Amino acid sequence: AHHGKTVEWRKWNTLPAPDKLEEGVIPNGKKFGQSAIDVTIAQYGEYVTVSDVLELHAVDDVILGATEEVGAAMGKEADLLTRDALLAGSTVVQYASAGGTAPSGISGVGKTHLFTPDEVARAVTTLKKGNAPTIDGKYVAVIHPSVAFDLRNSEEWKEFHKYGAVEPIFKGDIGDLHGVRFIETN
Repeated sequence: AHHGKTVEWRKWNTLPAPDKLEEGVIPNGKKFGQSAIDVTIAQYGEYVTVSDVLELHAVDDVILGATEEVGAAMGKEADLLTRDALLAGSTVVQYASAGGTAPSGISGVGKTHLFTPDEVARAVTTLKKGNAPTIDGKYVAVIHPSVAFDLRNSEEWKEFHKYGAVEPIFKGDIGDLHGVRFIETN
């Protein structure tokens, strides 16, 4: 409150590889700095109108029903905004392969391109090579129920979860594999 409508996140820039030192020689200094991302806050809301006649004579609790529906609408909007914000910064896209061949674009993806544990391992390798940060030691994947269906039907997923402890910590959490925690949402 009372700090305006802009939020700023800052992070230190990554330094390049260190120089090989020589005795008695002062190395060249590296430039050190910060990167910042500024975002303008947007407010979202919803309301419904309920007449006094409806509230007094309805068999069901109209206010409770309206409250639940408004909450569901706001939750879905928050989900979509989060997804859109994450996708806005995406510069690397990796598509599932079929028979070992990955399509070059979304138009090449077909019914035989399934999301499997091998695809998860391939994505983790890509993330690690790019020094992508983890959250509590794991990457987090938000996946659609159709993608979760493909993943759950694979033998590798079933075998892994037969012996591993699956401890849901988020709503929609369906487990983890290869260092990736999966959250399912439509």
